[in-house]
Amino acid sequence: MKKTTILNLEQVKEIEKTCPTPFHIYDEKAIRKNARALKEAFSWNKNYREYFAVKATPNPFILKILQEEGCGVDCSSFTELILSEAWILWIGYYVFIQCHSHGGIPKSKRTGRIYQSG
Repeated sequence: MKKTTILNLEQVKEIEKTCPTPFHIYDEKAIRKNARALKEAFSWNKNYREYFAVKATPNPFILKILQEEGCGVDCSSFTELILSEAWILWIGYYVFIQCHSHGGIPKSKRTGRIYQSG
């Protein structure tokens, strides 16, 4: 299998002229494709929903993409919960936050909640 990249070397060098390093480049098309494939793989379970681990990539733009693909947010610490709550208010969408592990999260914050901004 031949691997390809989303940018060539010249494009990366052009980005370096305006963006300080280090920087991360995400492939939105691939993120959406993989989220849809995961959802399809579990489509037999009508109650299935993917929860994105905030600690994996604490990036509000990625969170927005995954939210648009139907993902929720998985927080394993109180800080992640606070970050997710701030993102919800900033991005503006419905999300169900479910804390799967204790991770220092106070008992009053461990239950699932639905938020809507705006």
